[in-house]
Amino acid sequence: KNLRDFMAIVWAKFETFAHWPGQIMPRTSPEGNGIDGLPSAARGPEEELVRFFGTYDIAWVNATNIIQFADAPELAQQCSSTIFRLALQEVAAFHASGALPRGFFEDIAPIPFTELDLYDDATAATMRAQRADMAVARAARQLQLQRRLGLAPPEPTMFL
Repeated sequence: KNLRDFMAIVWAKFETFAHWPGQIMPRTSPEGNGIDGLPSAARGPEEELVRFFGTYDIAWVNATNIIQFADAPELAQQCSSTIFRLALQEVAAFHASGALPRGFFEDIAPIPFTELDLYDDATAATMRAQRADMAVARAARQLQLQRRLGLAPPEPTMFL
């Protein structure tokens, strides 16, 4: 599989961090603009935009530091932190269902690594779900305010 395939699941090594599971994003994705102060168009062909599972961070990663996920299963053993295990669980869920984690699409404040490592897997997963629910509620409030100000279309009705 080509690394440039949209939605390819990969191991990506960013700077001094260990390889981490991520997903290749389209180079034209708006999230890639402004990272490190450079627009997406200024990026070289050797860089790929990657969103990381577990943390939902986004980074431009040199293609030489990217490996197809299925080609290096041993990398799953390199780290035992809670956030890394959660990232691997999200990859497994994606492979089983094709559904990406909510954090890939919603504005979820990441939980700091050190905070997650204080909790067992179930507690950490519950914390992530609570933050995701808060993000959904925040987005709904923002949309409601935008509608009141006439900045967003009205809610659909049976007459539309």
